[in-house]
Amino acid sequence: SVIIEPSLGRLENLEVEFPHPKGIIKVSYIKSGNRIKAKVKLPKDVKGVFKWKGKSTKLVAGEQNISL
Repeated sequence: SVIIEPSLGRLENLEVEFPHPKGIIKVSYIKSGNRIKAKVKLPKDVKGVFKWKGKSTKLVAGEQNISL
């Protein structure tokens, strides 16, 4: 499983890819004030948690959109 907890500083948007033993994890972020919208794509059989400013949501394999 993975934990995705962005720390964007002054960046308002960002797209990243990083390797995982089961495939590539892709994440894109758009930050507005204290809110964030993210698109997360996890490889097959990978799950996890997305955390932002004390809030969290569960992640599953595949692509999902998050607004916190």
